[in-house]
Amino acid sequence: QRISLAYFLGAVIIHHFNNVKKLLWISAIILLGYWFLLVLFGGSDPFSLLGNFPRKIDLLVLGDAHMWHGHEVAFDPEGLLSTFPAAVSVIIGYLIGLTIRKYHKMDLLARVLLIGNILIITGYIWSLGFPINKALWTSSYVLVSSGIAAVVLGILIYLIDIKNWNSWAVPFNAFGMNSLIIFILSILWVKIYFQIHIDDQNMYGWLYTTVFKPMINPTFGSLMFALFHVFGCWLVAFILYKKRIYIKL
Repeated sequence: QRISLAYFLGAVIIHHFNNVKKLLWISAIILLGYWFLLVLFGGSDPFSLLGNFPRKIDLLVLGDAHMWHGHEVAFDPEGLLSTFPAAVSVIIGYLIGLTIRKYHKMDLLARVLLIGNILIITGYIWSLGFPINKALWTSSYVLVSSGIAAVVLGILIYLIDIKNWNSWAVPFNAFGMNSLIIFILSILWVKIYFQIHIDDQNMYGWLYTTVFKPMINPTFGSLMFALFHVFGCWLVAFILYKKRIYIKL
């Protein structure tokens, strides 16, 4: 839902204000306005689990019964108000895409890395007053996460497009060609786990505590648990890729 809402809002903004300067101004207004709203209506602890303003909006519009209770209280990390800064993440991606279409090779690399580092530095400075928080999708989180993505993209541009070191990246083609169906599969996989019970645990908890948690230490076990599922999804993607089956909208 977060992806669809953010892309819808981002697409509407881009369609009506398809100008780089206008999009930058609108993005800045959204990020600053979001910060202002959280501070103004968040009480004495505006970024807390219980006090944050996005939670108040969700409670008012959606109601307690229709919200996530993963932290034992009603709080949705993909709530309504935080969709607006999430849309800015989409807009930044669009602007990076324009840069890729306009520039090439070393010129493109320099610009993407410059943009990425500016976003990261600005985000970390902003985090001194507006913490980096994914659950609230804070403005500083938007800048830092987008900046990191841009830097990683720049590294890939250098390795694949400039140095032509692309053989190592072939396994990732499987994910790229069926990204939507694999994303859905990853969700369904976990949902099925929760429907299967072994002793007094669902299969998700049983698999982690019985197989992965005992590995060296819980932190390493948690990593292996995650990588196991990534590999499982990749295996399905690879089979589809080898059979030239591409599922798209």
